[in-house]
Amino acid sequence: MKTLVLVLFAVLFVIGSVSASADQQTDAKQLVEKAVQFFSEKGRDYALKVVGTQNGPFRKDGGLYVFAFSLDGTGLAHPYNPNLLSPQWNLQDTKGKYIIQDFVSIAKDQGSGWSDYYWNKPGETKPVLKKTYIMRVPGEEILVGCGYYVE
Repeated sequence: MKTLVLVLFAVLFVIGSVSASADQQTDAKQLVEKAVQFFSEKGRDYALKVVGTQNGPFRKDGGLYVFAFSLDGTGLAHPYNPNLLSPQWNLQDTKGKYIIQDFVSIAKDQGSGWSDYYWNKPGETKPVLKKTYIMRVPGEEILVGCGYYVE
């Protein structure tokens, strides 16, 4: 009986984790789509300013926020990491994946899609899997993205 209870708790934990991950995936994608729409409505310069604000409309509880890069790999707007507001073409994760090059490839080749890479959660030193949704802004040489950590 004790084993059955432990198995049941383990199954419920896994189901809860998958559900939380699915919610974050949906939220990340919706934030990116909202940001792309904002670019078309408000224009490039104003949209970049808003995307770069910490308390703006393109963030959500749980650590979700939108960022923007040019298609040459230069950071244009990031609400939490000003160190990324420079050329980042050769930025790699701990496994050697060129993160920004992957983002640009997705934006140019598909228009939108998901990128997986390993990144440190804020305040932590061990990289974990992060999934980021990328979408190109129509009519611009810009991509926007929003990611979440898989736990």
